[in-house]
Amino acid sequence: YSCGAHRSAVNYTLSSYKEIIIYESQNYEEDIDLYYNQFQKLLIDRVIERTGNCYKRVSYALVPYSYFEMLRDVLFPKKMARLFFAEYNGVKIGALINFYYKDTIYLGHTSVLRGEYNGLNAYKLLIWHIIVDGKKNGFKNLDVAGLHPDETHGQYHFKMGFNGQVKEIGVYSKSYRYDEIKHAKAIYNELRGLK
Repeated sequence: YSCGAHRSAVNYTLSSYKEIIIYESQNYEEDIDLYYNQFQKLLIDRVIERTGNCYKRVSYALVPYSYFEMLRDVLFPKKMARLFFAEYNGVKIGALINFYYKDTIYLGHTSVLRGEYNGLNAYKLLIWHIIVDGKKNGFKNLDVAGLHPDETHGQYHFKMGFNGQVKEIGVYSKSYRYDEIKHAKAIYNELRGLK
């Protein structure tokens, strides 16, 4: 173990002693509603509070319900997406949706209850569970979806605590509606000039 990986393993061990149960949803048709209504809305509220309701900083958390319906109807039946819960004393305190493709697990949506449940490390235990489950089911990679550029940031330490490799992935963006967007911007600028 590296120092970080050892510390992470200790956290998972401590969490398991606190009687947190991690399990996969067996009824994703109903549980996706529970995830959205309890955990996704909680995440949105937390982001709004943290950002002072700045839309540009909040918009990444504003995933519409129709997106979760598509997950439920398309990816869950094919086991390309799976939903896990962390439960403590009969209360669901965390949830995690992952995506699966070929030999890779992609960390998807995660949300955990705060307050009295903070010290339980539900988030870390959920991730540890998918690592163990993924290895058991033949997956070779876990994509944790980005890394904070500041090495002193907690998210950086958490993700690097698994002793993984950092791979740069190029991104290419193309607008297929370039003419419409250009036209809309021109109209907007013209209307601004009329004020």
